This record gives sequence, structure tokens and C-alpha cells, in this order.
Amino acid sequence: MAKDAAGLSFGGDPSRHPAARAWRRFAPGSAEPGGIAVLKEARHSAVYRLDSAGPDGAPVIAKRSNPAEASVERAVYDSILSFCPVAALRLRGILREESESDPHCWLFLEDAGRTNYSYASAEHRTLAGQWLGAVHCAAARLEATSCLPDRGPGYYLGELRCTSQAIERSLGNSALECDDPRSLEAILAHCHVLESRWSEIETWCSGMPRTLVHGDLAAKNARVRTDETGTSVLIFDWGSAGCGIPAVDLAQFTAHSLSPDLDAWSSAVQGHRLDAGKPARLAQLGRIFRLILAMCWESESLCGPWPGSAMRRIKAFGAELAECLQPAAWSES
Repeated sequence: MAKDAAGLSFGGDPSRHPAARAWRRFAPGSAEPGGIAVLKEARHSAVYRLDSAGPDGAPVIAKRSNPAEASVERAVYDSILSFCPVAALRLRGILREESESDPHCWLFLEDAGRTNYSYASAEHRTLAGQWLGAVHCAAARLEATSCLPDRGPGYYLGELRCTSQAIERSLGNSALECDDPRSLEAILAHCHVLESRWSEIETWCSGMPRTLVHGDLAAKNARVRTDETGTSVLIFDWGSAGCGIPAVDLAQFTAHSLSPDLDAWSSAVQGHRLDAGKPARLAQLGRIFRLILAMCWESESLCGPWPGSAMRRIKAFGAELAECLQPAAWSES
């Protein structure tokens, strides 16, 4: 759940940028980019838009990531989304950079456009529900989906335990504010309660079909496009994708989640075994899964010298988790 760089422009010679050099190696003879926008720069990945560098002067999205995540994304685009009845971005290709100190890959993608997705828009949420329902149904029938990383309940339990361990290590951090350890101990207690009830989650998940799940379906990973075929949502950044029940993709208004319309999703999966999963309960479970992932991400920074921002976010996520553990939220719905 990395943070975007808000489309900052690269100030140097575009032709000398690593993304432009990688694109030339992949597509010799292609046009030099007219400019480069920095869309995301994080610890383990980066995304750039190479303006006018693609066929017919179209922009090219260049994503730098580790080989494992790049392999997952390639499989999703080439072996799954291309067989689903939805609008999807075109993967132009992949380039592996062999380096002993920093092995990585470049993924080159079609640009999704500039119309941001908004979970405040009923239209956008309906489009997302329809898109996800179609993908979840189609992907559940594809053999390629089962080859993706496991995203069953055991995966989220592992992330929950990693969160608890990170919080325990951070309690002695002198950089924390005076009240922070008490807040972290309360969050840790919520984590332990959730883990104690994990067998209930596993029992319920065992009856659900497995399909493609995105894993970080935030609004920042979607765009809305209108063309001659109509208006559709486009989803990208599939490096965390895997095979599991679709709960996490249905999380509502949690950690900037896409929050797809559940009625639209339910209509799209009608007649498939997925529609037996009670969308509201699936979304509630997805909220728990998404909170676990968000807390795990933030907990990595709690032991550092500047834990303030991570502390503020993990307190908010902890409060949401406490709501999820209330009897009314945990009951059948």
C-alpha cells in the first residue's frame, strides 16, 4: 500500500531516465519520451509514465518491481484478465534486469488514463461491482488462477501474527509518544482476540469458491475510461494478487478501498457459487482482511526513529478492527 508521488515530472533529460532506457531495450526504435511523470516511488517499486513513447505516440506506463511480483502481474494480465469479459489494460511486455545486487523487472503497460476512481461516486462503485463480479466468476473457472500465490485465510493469519510481533517489538521504542504504548497494547489485544477466533473464519471460508483476488484494491489502483464501447473501470497494480475467496476485494470504505457496490457484484455473480457467500458478510470479512494488511504495512515503521505517521494510521485501523470484533458485526448477516 505504497504512497503515490502525485504525477511529479522528472526534471532531467527524459532519454536518460532508467525507465526510458529500459523501454528502448525492450522496444528498439521506439520514440523517445516527450516527458516522464513519476506516478509512484516506494521502497520496492516505482511507476512512471513515458509520454509519447508508445505506438502512435501513446504514453507507456513503466513499472519497476521485484521479479516475483512482476511474474504474478504478468500471469494476471496474460493468462487471466485476457480471458475475462471485461475491459483490461494491455501488457506490452516485460524486461528482466539481471543484477546481483538489485535484480528487478520492468513491466510495460497501456496507460489507464487520467480519470481517477472515486468511491464517493455511486456510478463508479456500480462499475466496480460489475467488473469484479465478471472477473471473479470467469477467473474461478481458469486453471491459471490456482497457480497464483495463496490468499486463503492462512495468509491473512500469517500477516496478523507479523503485525502482533512488530507491535510487540515497538513497545520499547523511545521515539513513541507517551500514550502510544498504551494504544499499541490495546491494538495488540484486539489482534489476539481475532486470532483466537480464526478457526471460525477458516470454517466459513472453507465453503467458498476460490478465484482471482487483487489484494490491494484501493481507489489509487483504478481508473475510469469512457470510449466508443462505453464507460468501464480499469484495475491495475496486481503485484499482490493471488487465489482465494473474493472477500478482501469487496471491503467497504476501509483503507481507501474501492468499495464496489455489493448489489452490482451480487447481480454479476448470480447463478455462480460465489453468490451463496452472502455479499454483506463477505464484505465484512474483507474489511477484516484489509485492516490486517494495512496494519501489517504500517507496523513495519513503528520501530523506526520517526513512527508518528505510522502510529496515527495504525490507531485508526485498530479502532476499525475493534468495531469488527463487536458481536453485532461478527454475527451472521
